[in-house]
Amino acid sequence: MWYSMNMSDRPASRQDLADAVRHTDEKLQQTTEKLTEAIRDSQTEVLTAFYNWARDRWKPNCAMWTNWNGRNSLPLTDGS
Repeated sequence: MWYSMNMSDRPASRQDLADAVRHTDEKLQQTTEKLTEAIRDSQTEVLTAFYNWARDRWKPNCAMWTNWNGRNSLPLTDGS
């Protein structure tokens, strides 16, 4: 709910203005926190999706990527 102030014929006092500024600052802080959380959540979703895609797409062929003792190693390309 937006800041509600008693409307009257008198001009706003310093206290009225200070209350309005404080309320606006609180709403801005809440909005900033909500937006920051949403951005972090979407970044997490994108990174998770990319990780899953890359993991499924680039699964190494076990015969090619595993040497005789079962440790992972890159295939030698220089013939040695």
